[in-house]
Order: sequence, then C-alpha cells, then structure tokens
Amino acid sequence: QTLGTQSSRVPREDDDDDGDSRGRLRATTPPSCGYCGKVEGSLRRCSRCRNTRFCSTECQRLAWPAHKKVCEALKRVTEKNRELRRRENPRREQLTVITDATGVGAVGVAIGGGQQKTVSVTFVTFVPGVAVPPVMQLESVASCRDPVVKFFLACGPCADLELAKAALDDICRRGVEATDLRVPGAGFTCLEWAARKGNFDVASWLCDDPRTAPLVNIGAPVAWACYTNRVELARMLVDKGADSRATDDTLFNSQPPLLVAAANGQLLAMKFLVDDLHHDIRQVSRPGQGVLYAINSARVDVDPSNTSDFLDAMSSDLSPEQEAQLHQQVTATTSGPPGKLPENFAACAAWARNKGAVC
Repeated sequence: QTLGTQSSRVPREDDDDDGDSRGRLRATTPPSCGYCGKVEGSLRRCSRCRNTRFCSTECQRLAWPAHKKVCEALKRVTEKNRELRRRENPRREQLTVITDATGVGAVGVAIGGGQQKTVSVTFVTFVPGVAVPPVMQLESVASCRDPVVKFFLACGPCADLELAKAALDDICRRGVEATDLRVPGAGFTCLEWAARKGNFDVASWLCDDPRTAPLVNIGAPVAWACYTNRVELARMLVDKGADSRATDDTLFNSQPPLLVAAANGQLLAMKFLVDDLHHDIRQVSRPGQGVLYAINSARVDVDPSNTSDFLDAMSSDLSPEQEAQLHQQVTATTSGPPGKLPENFAACAAWARNKGAVC
C-alpha cells in the first residue's frame, strides 16, 4: 500500500518521544512500541525515519505495511529539523516526534530541542486528489501566527489548555466556526485529537465550552479515545453526551469503535465498550469481519517483494553477522505462516473468545 490509497486495515498507534531529562519538550505519552504499544524494555528506532520505535524485530515487521506510508515523509521532516537545529545550535539536540495516522491521512509533529523549541508539522493524505499544506516550520507553538494551527497543536500533541483557549478566542474573533475545522490530511476534529492523545483537561474543556461543545456529536471522539486505551476520557465523553458507537471515514473507513480498539490490542477499552456500554461482541464491520479477525490482523505478513525495502529501515547498528541473521529471519517470516500474536493482542483474543466473539 502506498500514499494515495485508502485501506480498511487499522494502522497501529505510532507515537514517539525522543525527549530527555534536560528540560526539553516531551510528548504527552511515554515512548511506546509503534506496533503493540509496549512501553517497557528496550525500544529501538526505525533507522530510516529515526522517529518511530519498536520493541522487537517482529513488531517492526508487522507494523511495516502501515508505517511505510509515513516513514519517508517523517524522514524528510527529521532531516529538515536536523538542519534547523544545526543552524540554531551546533550541539546535537534530540527531537520529539508525534505521528498520528487515520483512515484518510496522517499528521506528523516534530519538536526540536534547543532554546527555541522549533516545531515542524507535516500533513499527509491517503486520498487521491486531496491537497494538503506544505511542511510548516514554526519557531514555537506559542509563536505560531496561524491561530488554527496553534489551536490544533495545543489541543492535540502539545497539550496546552491555556494556549488552546487563547487560540480559540482568536479564531472566533475572525468569524470562524471551530466546529468546522479539521486537521489537514488526518481529518481530526480538535476534540478527536485531544481524545486520541489522552488530553483529559483539554477534552473536558472542549465539551463544556459552548463554541466547541457540538464537537461531542461530530466524528468519533469516543472511538479515538478507545483506540489509544484512554478509558476514563472515553467515559467522560459518554457522560457529556457523545455516541460511543459513532464512526466515520476518518476512523479507518468507518470501522466500528469496538473493532478499532480490538485491532489496536486495547483490552481495557474493549471491556469498557462491551461490559459498560453493551456493545455487541459479535458485531462485524461492513466487509463482514468480526472482533477476532480485527485482533488477528496483528499477524499480517509483509509482502516478500517489500523485504529489501523493509530491511533498509531496520536498525543500522548491526554487525555483518547480525545483518545476515536478520535477513534470514525476515525472509523466513515473510514467506512462512503468520507469526504468533503479541502478548496484549493474545489477551484480547482470549477475552473476546470467552465473550463469544466471531471472526
């Protein structure tokens, strides 16, 4: 699958955080595996884009069909930010990168180190004929002259409630309806992005402010919260009147929220939707695929024709012997039977079977 094509398969959550302990801006979530979401243990970066991390060779192999859609775009963002950092400060600074993909596109936010906290925003579309803005280079989120961009960044990856409030005031003074705004490429509303990132205070304010309160019933904010296992935030949205069953094209071609949570291995969200909100564990998507099918999509194999392309993106810190071993392993796994499910997906499958889920 390449840029410009739509897919009903749900890509994995791909947040990353390259911040360190020296006061640099961090992502709102800790570094996690770009496939299974694991946060503990050693996480190694994709050597092509140097942004997304993976906990194992298996997870990187399984994530490759989705990750390759944004890998090249992220690589360009990284290179531009490195050059910008070199001009600002000759010392090597680390980079925080947050990447969010949807069913229609993706958005990547790269936050540089140094005193200026420079920000690059990259928009990607998977829909042929849809134009997106060029890469935006900002000195900082707060100094952004475009109140809409500032508003989205403050609601989503950069999580700044006061900045979001000020940006919304500016937007409304210009006569723009906040409920009509969408993130270019990715198609999020500001509430959906806040829900996906787990920004509880921002999401709660958006639900209460009369200028943005209608967003509770636009798009699929509960589904996006469940996609990243933000159960308490999802519960708050439901209490505010959001429809837990709502979906749209942005949610990976209108997948049911339960199947989205299942396909991302989010057991707590699945339990919340089924046990608390009474979603049908036997429900199926429009192509007729059920919860167990969604969970087992974690077994997806890489097309053998893409093996060499995939290997180029693996960590480059390998000896010739290790490299030969990696080639042998990837060749075997891409031509053989599907691998076993990661631990969190296996737990989802066991629980779903016990509840009577179908493929």
